[in-house]
Amino acid sequence: VTGIASGVFVTPLMVLGIAIALAIVAWLLGRKAPFPALFSASAVGMLPVAFGRALWGVVALAQLGITEERARHLLPSSLGAWVHVGGPTLTRLLDSVDLFQLLAALLIGVGFAAATGIRRRSGLWLGAVLFLAFVGVFGVGIPGLMSGAPGHGPGGPRGPGGGG
Repeated sequence: VTGIASGVFVTPLMVLGIAIALAIVAWLLGRKAPFPALFSASAVGMLPVAFGRALWGVVALAQLGITEERARHLLPSSLGAWVHVGGPTLTRLLDSVDLFQLLAALLIGVGFAAATGIRRRSGLWLGAVLFLAFVGVFGVGIPGLMSGAPGHGPGGPRGPGGGG
């Protein structure tokens, strides 16, 4: 139920948010682009993510049972599924580098280049930078903040914010 609700409500809002972010980037670069073109670039760019989710669903239907750990690596599309290293931060980082999302970011960059009239190579670089920002914030930053132990601020338990 939550997956269907996410597809119906969250995905269109995410596409709109990406289009707004592209409009802000165009404004910062001093380029003019019609918002419908940026929205189209965002929607077309998200197609690899939709394909990856559909492919995951097909693979999940073929399984007898799925645990939470198995579900994360059921479709090995992230670097975390292929490279196993120690440390929770590095594991989170590698799990965040999903090939479907990387392709989506690059397609969004190409669409941005078409909408603003910049070179395609610059659009690809923009897509790569946006992907790295996405991975940094949603793959490492926010999960790292969420998993922090309560009462342990910077500097350990005796540092500021610590409970000792």
